[in-house]
Amino acid sequence: MVSTTSSSPPPRRVSARPPSRSLLPLRFKAKLLPGRGNPSKSRNWSRPSPSRLGPSSLSSQESPLPLVSPLSRSSPYSTRDYLRSKAIQILESPDALPLTFFLNELNFSENSIDLMNARKLLNYLKKNYLTSFCLCLVSYLKFCAIEFVNCKECAFDVLCQILTENEHGLWQKTSFMNKELKSALLDCLNTESSIKILHKILDFVVTIATKEVRLGNEWPELLEFVYVSIGSGSDSDSDFEEKLKCAISLLYKLIPQCAVEDLVISIDSFYDSLMDIFDSEEMSLEVQVQAALASNRFLCYWTNRSDHDRYSTVLLVKIVLTISTLIEHRSDKDIQAVVNELTVLVKEKPWSLSSQFDYLVLSVLRIVDGVELQDRTKIIALEFVVALSEKRVEGRRMLRRSQYIIPKLLEKILFLLANLEDDPESGTAETDIQNLPVVRCLARIAAALGGEVLVNNFPKLFAIHFGAEDWQSRHAAVLFLGIVAEKCSKPKELKHGWNQMAGRIILSVKEDIHPHVRWAALYTIKQFSKHLKPEFQDKYHEKVMPALTKAMDDFNNPRVQVQAYLALFDFTWNCSSSTLKPHLKEIVNKLLKQLQKVNHTVQGETLKVLSAVAHSSQDHFAEYYSSVMPYLKVIMTTANEELDHNHLADSVECITMVWLAVGKDKIRSDIEMLEWPNDL
Repeated sequence: MVSTTSSSPPPRRVSARPPSRSLLPLRFKAKLLPGRGNPSKSRNWSRPSPSRLGPSSLSSQESPLPLVSPLSRSSPYSTRDYLRSKAIQILESPDALPLTFFLNELNFSENSIDLMNARKLLNYLKKNYLTSFCLCLVSYLKFCAIEFVNCKECAFDVLCQILTENEHGLWQKTSFMNKELKSALLDCLNTESSIKILHKILDFVVTIATKEVRLGNEWPELLEFVYVSIGSGSDSDSDFEEKLKCAISLLYKLIPQCAVEDLVISIDSFYDSLMDIFDSEEMSLEVQVQAALASNRFLCYWTNRSDHDRYSTVLLVKIVLTISTLIEHRSDKDIQAVVNELTVLVKEKPWSLSSQFDYLVLSVLRIVDGVELQDRTKIIALEFVVALSEKRVEGRRMLRRSQYIIPKLLEKILFLLANLEDDPESGTAETDIQNLPVVRCLARIAAALGGEVLVNNFPKLFAIHFGAEDWQSRHAAVLFLGIVAEKCSKPKELKHGWNQMAGRIILSVKEDIHPHVRWAALYTIKQFSKHLKPEFQDKYHEKVMPALTKAMDDFNNPRVQVQAYLALFDFTWNCSSSTLKPHLKEIVNKLLKQLQKVNHTVQGETLKVLSAVAHSSQDHFAEYYSSVMPYLKVIMTTANEELDHNHLADSVECITMVWLAVGKDKIRSDIEMLEWPNDL
């Protein structure tokens, strides 16, 4: 007798005299070798009869199983002997009932005794009969009766867990199992009727395929199967379309794993198959979406500069037509998937779009106009153009050469910027604005293309939106310029285009009725003050200073008021002393009034502005020193007594800037009499 373990006494209900090896089914001769699952000693395995693995009913009473009951603690048999007897039943049974019962127990509810015992048995099988158990599961997958779909699904889950539970698992080590499993998987893909299991098999096949170094050489039958599946079938088959989707989905996932030089089927053949799907009037939209996804990867991984025109010219048109259909059907999920693949293609091979560049980009931008599409879908369409602009050679060059794309892009961005709700608690702080997805996209485009490209195409759109009755359009037009000024890679490029719009922006600070628009105008003035200095200050100081001082009194809109302080700080910090001198008296008097406010936020911003004024005015500030210092002393002393460290730091910084401006002769008396806080 050939035994798989040491010679311990068998359980009572198991025959003490097993049949000789010559009487065993061929597929179990390998299982009873002393190797106990050693892959290198598995041999002579052949396919069992389907009838043996397809019992008619689990509840049949005509052929009871010689099952071994769980042993009590008083039993003379050990747990190991019990597990061994159950394992041999599963592996040696002439039919599949023991394995079916075992798989059924693995589906029991958590914390049940049966599930715990089944998991112990599973671990025992994996430890002692790994290869034999895997072969048994493979046979079960290939020949199990259709009514046991739940058990079949569980068998597949167990097999996947065993083969992929670590990077150097069974799949990597066993050439025999490798070959048998590949054959079984292809059979299952071809014959499986359960769509749920079919999708699981697809995912597992992809997992296994990614472990192959060169898929075309190591598993050529898989790509042959995919090609045949895409090109075969009939409409009379009720499951044909679902299986066709699965085949195309499998092709989509396998393309990155297969080099062109390893293909056993020419890429022209796959190209023709994809074209047949696009050209067929009987194919559903879902199948065409899968074909569009596969076509994207076809262009990304299987074409090069020498032959891309031959494939991309037509495939890109088909992809665009699919996107147009999806827009009509308002299918956000599919649109996002297709555009995301196009974005990957742009990042990898931007030159592949050259044959249909304007047509493709303008078609993607049409997504932004979809009234019933999700905002996320529109942003993904915009990110496609962002990715294109960030390709500094091919992408940027193609965008700049196009006469239509930049104006259309700006139009879509303004449309998204204007899509804001009148919520007084949102959209009125710089962090709120900068975190908007559309603002992030605009910032990236401005950094990639430069301000000159955008601003030179903007005046007409600015005039249209700035003159609109709805506040959202005016807000979008003003905010656009502020973001471009802040984020563009070369701010100096803006100097030739912002003049005709700056005056209207300054005017809106005083005259626009909506606080969001006034806030956006102040934000834009702040960015102009930082990035277009000193030209902006020299040319517009007579208009900006009155507008800012008026906005500082907007007590009904605190965020607008705070933004006015921020804008005044940047404007005055970057001013020359000669430019600031005519407004110095008005500004200082205004700031001193604000220092008397109890509100610490207003006081803090006022101290910062006063620091900037002193820094820029230099010697001209000396005449205001005696008026300013009493306020600063009181604020610093109060902040020290109240342990308000932020306010104390602002006051000390302001005093320091004032002293630096007026000189040591002016401040000598204050240094002697001023008692500094101990923690400074």
